[in-house]
Order: sequence, then structure tokens, then C-alpha cells
Amino acid sequence: MEEKMEKINSLEEKISALKSHFLAVHPFYGTIIVNLSYVIDETHFPAATDCYKIIYIHPDADKLSNYTFKFVNLHELLHVVFMHSQRKGSRNHFLWCIACDYAVNSVLIDEMKMEPPEELPCLYDKRFSGLPAEKIYELLLEELREKGEIKLCFSGNAEGGVKIRISENTGLDEFPIDEKTLAPGDIKESKNPADEQERIRDIIIQAHIVYQKLKDKTRGDLPGSVVEYIKQIVKPDIPFERLLVRYASEIISGKGEYTFNPVNKKYAFYYDLVMPSVAKEEVPKVVVAVDSSGSMKTHELQLAAGAIKRLASLTPEITVIVCDAQIQQVIRTSEIETFLRDVKFKGRGGTSHIPVFEYIDRNIKHPDVVICITDGYSEYPAKKPRYPVIWLLTENHREPPWGQKVIIKEKDRYRE
Repeated sequence: MEEKMEKINSLEEKISALKSHFLAVHPFYGTIIVNLSYVIDETHFPAATDCYKIIYIHPDADKLSNYTFKFVNLHELLHVVFMHSQRKGSRNHFLWCIACDYAVNSVLIDEMKMEPPEELPCLYDKRFSGLPAEKIYELLLEELREKGEIKLCFSGNAEGGVKIRISENTGLDEFPIDEKTLAPGDIKESKNPADEQERIRDIIIQAHIVYQKLKDKTRGDLPGSVVEYIKQIVKPDIPFERLLVRYASEIISGKGEYTFNPVNKKYAFYYDLVMPSVAKEEVPKVVVAVDSSGSMKTHELQLAAGAIKRLASLTPEITVIVCDAQIQQVIRTSEIETFLRDVKFKGRGGTSHIPVFEYIDRNIKHPDVVICITDGYSEYPAKKPRYPVIWLLTENHREPPWGQKVIIKEKDRYRE
């Protein structure tokens, strides 16, 4: 038991060192990794992921060299970034895992110029370079139907690959490859693809914002395929919730001024580290003000609830103020989940935003961003506040006199 605990402690320290390394050298992946949980699990060597919240790491992964450990974790992070579990659809899971491994290893080897680890050969075939997992899957399926078998090419295999005879119904438990490889099968089945994708999109947007702020101070760069993928995620016609999260993330991520300190000696033997730190490490304060006046339609208030749900994932501190012509409700972070189950906004009278900003000035010191959900038919303070304000406006609205504007489209709906 003592030996097992020592191994786990060693593995946890190795994971901490890796996170520090990514935050310093690869801030995009660093932001992704700190939004995921590590679970020590013996099911799949060396690692696996649900492409949503968890990276599963095998206890024996502690034996891997630091370079191989980094390669393996980048492999899993790319599965998360590309949302491979959520994009599977009705495809054969076994074959999909193979296609996804070819795709991410191609990014690591061809685009990031990483050498495949000698101690852990991985799936790699030059003919799949630059292709998305869906296209690779089609090519593998075509080969399987034509020949009744597919050839798996592993890095470092001088004989040109391992042929496996499978059917379209082959399961992962029938996979014949030696465990001393970075074998496919590390992608878990998605339980709720649509909702899971929304969370990952928000994390990717945050990661890209951090990367843009720090890219001139770090050695890490983003591969072209990841850049193109991000462009699709942040394209202009995205739903209002994601656009709102993007604006709020930019404000919140700009809260801390990043500086680079000397090597953290505790982890120096793992990686060549230059550690980033945040000069100001306060918890971001987000305030959401919901207009509950009679002019706000029921479905618009439901959309407001959806926006609150998304914004609550950005920061551990969020305050919701419900107001018509006066303050009706003040909902704290700990009460958000209960509030969203009922989605009941008190009020339905006239409209004024003056009480909202007066309440903030009296009770909330220096909010990082205030987000007002309204149709804009309201009274406003004479002076613009010093803190950032985002107006989330209904499609039929009146323009507020100041602040960033985001429009709610009628086609958008609150999703549980």
C-alpha cells in the first residue's frame, strides 16, 4: 500500500509539473488543462479522456520519460480540443478511435514537429497528414470494406505497419495491439454531445484569449489545424451566449497582469520552466442584471437564464440582480443552481437601471464586468460607470447610451 501511495504521489507531482510547463510555454493548452480534472485510473494505459471534463491517467504512466509523458498528455488534450468524443455520431467507436488517434498524432508530429516517443510507439501514417478525423474514418472504412482488414501504422515500425482483421462491429476489447504502445481506445463515449460541446467551446475561447495575450512572451505556438478549428468556433454568427462569454472572458482574463518569474526549482528537473504568475490574483467579480419589467417577454427571460448558466462557468463569483423599476432579487453564486431550476424572475413592473448601478456602487466593490439583460427601454444613470458594462439586448430593443452591445436573436432558446 505504501509503495502504491508513493507511486500516486509521484504521478500527481509529475502532473503538477506538466501543468506548470504548459501554462508557461503553451498557454493555450495550459488553460485547457487547468479546466480538466485528472483521475488516476487503471483501465487504459497510459491515458484516456472523456473529451469533456476528465483525463484518466494510468498509475504506470509515472514510469514514462518526461518527454513521453508530455506527448501523451498533449495527445489527450488535442482529443479534448477537437471534441472527438462528441463528434463521433453513429460511427463505429473502435474505428473512430483509430481515426482520431491518427488525426491528433499527425498534428503533434507534422505540425508541432514533435518526435514520436521511442518508448511508446503511436499511430502515425503520413497519408493522413492534415486530415480531420471524419475523413480518416471514411478512408479506413473504405479500406476495411474492400480488403476485410486495415493496416495500422505505428511510429518506429520498420515493417510498415500491423495488419488487423476486423469487422465494422469490432469492439475495443478485441483490439490486438500490445499495451506498450500509445494504442487507440483512449476516447470515452459521450453521454450528452451537444451540452458537452458547449462547455468545451467556452473553454477553447478562454484559452485562445489567454494565448493571444501571452503569445509574444512564450515559446509555444499553435498548429495551423488548431487555429483553423478555433476560427470555426469563434466565427461571427455564433449564438449570443457564446459571443457574450467571449466578451466577458476577454474582460476577465485581462484582470491579471502576467509576469514571468525565474524557474520554479521544485519542477526544474522535469522541464525547462519559466513560470508565469499573475500579479493580481483576485477572484473576478461578475454581476448580471436582469430586466424583469413587463416589457420583457417570457422566452426572453428564459434566454436570460441560459446566459446566466453559461456565465456562471466563467468565474466562481457571480451576483445576479433582478430589477424592474426597483431591485426585486439579489442571487448569490451559491444560489444560482437552485434559481436556474425554477427560472422565476420577480417584478414585471416599469423599468429603470438606476437602482441596479446604485446597488452595485453601494454593495459590490469594483466589479470586473456588469452584464445587463434587457430590451433597453429603461432609465440610465447620467454618468457612465468606471467598470465595463455589456448590454445583452433583445432583438427589438432601444440602444443604451454606452457599453458593449450583444443582441439576442429570436431563434436562440434556453437549453437545459
